[in-house]
Parts: sequence; structure tokens; C-alpha cells
Amino acid sequence: MKSLLLTAAVAALAFTGCATEDTPVGPEDLAVKFSTEISSVTRTAPTIKKNFEDGDKFSVTATSGLGAAMQTSWMDGIVLSKTGSAWSSLGDTYYFKKGYKYSFAAYSPTETALTMTAPEAVPYTVSTTLADQKDLLYASASKDFTKADETAVVSLGFQHALAQVRFTAKTTEDYSAYYTVTLKTIELQEINSKGNLKFSDGTWTSLTTPVSYSITYDKVLTATEVEMTNASNDVLMLIPQNPQDKSMVITLDVAAVENMGDSNLNGNKTVTLTVPATAWLSGYAYTYDITLNLDSTLGIVPSITDPTISEWKDGGKIPVNNK
Repeated sequence: MKSLLLTAAVAALAFTGCATEDTPVGPEDLAVKFSTEISSVTRTAPTIKKNFEDGDKFSVTATSGLGAAMQTSWMDGIVLSKTGSAWSSLGDTYYFKKGYKYSFAAYSPTETALTMTAPEAVPYTVSTTLADQKDLLYASASKDFTKADETAVVSLGFQHALAQVRFTAKTTEDYSAYYTVTLKTIELQEINSKGNLKFSDGTWTSLTTPVSYSITYDKVLTATEVEMTNASNDVLMLIPQNPQDKSMVITLDVAAVENMGDSNLNGNKTVTLTVPATAWLSGYAYTYDITLNLDSTLGIVPSITDPTISEWKDGGKIPVNNK
């Protein structure tokens, strides 16, 4: 993927005193630059935007020092915005110093500022309000100016930190002559909503705060499988975890055709399924196929398959820039 070159125009870094071996003076011509791309993940490359677009932003935090024991804050949540083919921010330019090592961590979107004091354990919470769920992108990089051939360009390969959860549904046969079956809501219960993201490898730890995530639909079901969508938000973006043995609660409205269907099935119905034991990983979409069987004796009998795992899709529903 073609990288976009940008110059971070940010507050100047000033050093005072005479140059010594302990405090080397860096070359004035090595202004910090970044190249960015939205990287593929381990198994398959997501078919999404391959880079940021006009108006997109990312936040970058960096430390610098002569050694691990001398790490100091260098960039503190500097937000860069893309206009045309360039990235910009207010202020002057940062310069690299010879002899120093630098560590960078970046994320997008920037609407909610993350606490970046410990980039290897950044706290993050996924909202239960679907409209507030964002496609969290993260990246990390390092530069070592103890090496003579080091360049000024910091390459940031952004990856998706969350997993998508989607649904399809159908009935076991065509009941239209007897019933109208309308799926109203799907709710996942006891799903961890908080965790700490490790920017260097994208792993999640300290998963806590189980909550329920629900999507509202108004979809009439037939024997033909249909992707569950609605007019606004129809995809969950959740912290990667294993939902094994968690409950999926489905609400339905069943209306019997007069003089044809069993009126005992009329009304609002609730059925519960157990989520299969397939762990959600960052950067992938997990689609669960739900089938509903209407039985005059047993009522509504639901079933669910192991999820189909696919590459992350943009599709206009989850834009990378989260505008």
C-alpha cells in the first residue's frame, strides 16, 4: 500500500546547555515525518480504505531518551489532521536528536482522548449505545538514532482493535401462509465492555464490566436467509473476547394469519440461545446465522451456527474516519 508522507507541525522541542556525550545535539534537518497506512491483519487483508482520507485525524504520543531508564514524555497526544494530501497541526516542528531512542503510539478516531500514560495497557470502553461505538485504530513504532543510517520517517501501520459482530436470520420453512414472523431485537448478554489495549501487538487484557449489547430491528423473516440490518446502526463493534456460554436473547412478533395459523403463537415472543465458543479477534467480522422453527407444540425453537469469520468490511456503515 502506498504510504502518505506527512510532516508533524507541532510544538518545538527545546534543549539548553552545551553539547556533551550525555546530551547530544541533533541535526536540524531531521524533522519528524510520518507515513501512514491501514495495515492488513494476520490471516486476510481487510477490504477497507487503505489509508486515511481528507478530514481524518489521528493522535500520536511519544517518549524519548538515551536509554530505557531515561524515558521522557516527548509528544503528548498531538492531533494531526489531513487536509488534501498533507497532515497538519498548530505549532513548530519536532526534531530528532542523535543518540536518542524514540517510541510512538497513535490512535484514531480522536473524539474521545485515550489515556496514553502506559501505551502497553491503554484503557478503553465500548459503549452500549451503538451510535457511539467507533472503529478504533491503533499503531506503534520506534526510532533508534544511535544508528547512523536511521531516517526521519516514522511508519505507522494502523490496525483495527475491535471485532465486528453481525447476524443473519431465517425461518426453517416458508410460514407466510400461516404466520408473519418479525424479528425485533437481538441482545448479547454479559459481554465484557472494558479492557486494556497493548499498542505494540494489539492484545487485550484486564477484561471487565459485563453488559448487554442490543440491536433493534423490524425485519420480517422468511425461509430465505437475510442479513439483519436496520436504518442506522446494525453492527456491533466489541472488545475481542470469547463469548462462550453467553446468552443471546431474541425478541419476535408473531402474527397468525386468520383461520390459518395457530393463534396460540400470536404476540411478542422471547427465545434464548447460547453463543457458540468461537473467540472474537481484532480486525475480523463474526456473522451468526440464526434459524427459527415454529412448532405448534413446542412453540418457537431457535438454533444458531458457529459464526462465519470474514475480513473487516467498511461498506459505508463503519467509516474509518468516524465522521
